[in-house]
Parts: sequence; structure tokens; C-alpha cells
Amino acid sequence: MYKYFICLTYLLSITSCDFFSLSKKEKPVAKVSKSYLYTSEIKDIFPEFISEQDSITILENYINNWAVNQLVLQKAELNLSDKKKQVEQQLKDYRNSLIRFAYEQELINEYLDTIISATEIEKYYHTNIDNFELKENIVKVVYIQLDKKAPKLSEIKNLYQLKHDDDFNLLKSYALQYAKSYYLQDSIWINFEDLLKALPIETKNKVHYLHNNKFIELEDASFVYLVNIIDYEIKNSNSPVSYVEKRIKSIILNQRKIDLISNMEERLYNDATKNKTLEIY
Repeated sequence: MYKYFICLTYLLSITSCDFFSLSKKEKPVAKVSKSYLYTSEIKDIFPEFISEQDSITILENYINNWAVNQLVLQKAELNLSDKKKQVEQQLKDYRNSLIRFAYEQELINEYLDTIISATEIEKYYHTNIDNFELKENIVKVVYIQLDKKAPKLSEIKNLYQLKHDDDFNLLKSYALQYAKSYYLQDSIWINFEDLLKALPIETKNKVHYLHNNKFIELEDASFVYLVNIIDYEIKNSNSPVSYVEKRIKSIILNQRKIDLISNMEERLYNDATKNKTLEIY
């Protein structure tokens, strides 16, 4: 510990930036065989406003980790075959892929058109309709869970059926005040399985249940559940466009990215061939 304290004191006493430039005069703080750890490599490891004791701990851990890493590397150098140690090409390939990826991302950020019209979505949907078969039963639904002692319960049992234009807004207002839980996004498709998890509905034949139930009133020991199945689609039928809209947008955007990168590559190749930057022998 005393050795680390001396190292730390030595580091903290230095204020000149020139000292931290690598030079023959720079003194190492640790050594493993022919590998050295210099002060310039550890000058930035200390956070601001840190105590002396914490600085010593950080320095000690850093030096120990560095030493262990060097020892393992040196052991690997001795034991691995030359073929297994040839990592230069792998590093080069990895560096090139990172640079290329960064450039492609810049290109996408600058030039990719992210606006996708409803017409494009519809066109893609109908052109690829076989790819949008439903894997689950889905529903559009409104439901509300109420305490059995909730006020005006008999009125709400009529209201949730949404027979009149203003019923939805009235139901929403009531739900915000009295409901234990509710779901009022009547235009959004959801998985029927998710509805079954939220409500005490028990059925072995889910398709039959959907075919034969629209307005559902359920009870348990404490609550009343009012369910309005506004619409439904059965598994293995075609998905509604709105249900797969996000998926279609993602597919279209991804294709645009591929086209953008492909066009860039083609332009670069043609230009290089034209000005003879590229020559194939």
C-alpha cells in the first residue's frame, strides 16, 4: 500500500502537461517483463473531487488489473501457435467494418426518406398478403372493471355497449373517476390472449367464444367486468392492415436503407472505373 501511496503522491505532484507526453524521460509506475505502464496512461483514471484514500484504491486496482492482463497476454504469446496469434487481419477487418458501418449510418441519417404514406402501406400489404396471415386471434375491445359498490352501475351497464355517439366519452369520464382498471382504445387491435389474462373469462374454444359473444358481463367476489368486443379476427385469416402497419413500415424502411447503400456502392464503383481509380487485372 505504501508503494501505491508513493506513486499517487508522485502523480498528483505533477502539474505540467508536458510531463505526460511519452518520452524517454517518462518514469514507469509498473513493469511486467518488457512491458511498462507509464504515468501518461493513468493520468485520467481519477475522477474529480476524489479523496486521497479513494485515489489510492483506484490506482491500486488499475495497476493490478493492468499487470494481470499483461501476464495473461504474455502467457498466451508463449502457448498459442503462430497461426492463432495472427490477429492483425482480423483487427483490420473489424476496423474496416466499423468505419463502413459508421459511414452508412451517416448516409442513412442524411438521405433516407422516412415518410411512408398510407397508399404505400396498402400497396405493400396487398402485394404481399400471403405474408400477413394472423398467428393469433385478435380483438378490438372496450372493457371496464368496477367495484360492485360503484355508483350508477346499472347505467354503466348500458353505457359500455356504446349505442349512442356520446356514450364513449361518458364511459371514459366515468372510468377515470371510478374504474379499478379499464381499456378504452377501441380502434386498436390486441391479442385475444392478452384480454383473457386481464379478465376472468374462461373458455376452451376461443373461436366459438368470439363468434357468440359481444357484450359480456362478468363478476367475481369483488368486481364487475363489462366487456364490449367491437370487432375480431380469427387466427389463420389475413391480418387487418392496421394490425401489421408498424411491421410494414419497418420492412419498407429497411428496403429503402438497402437500396440507398446499394446505390451508393454502385455509384462509387462506376466512378472509380471511369476515372481509373479502380483497375482489375
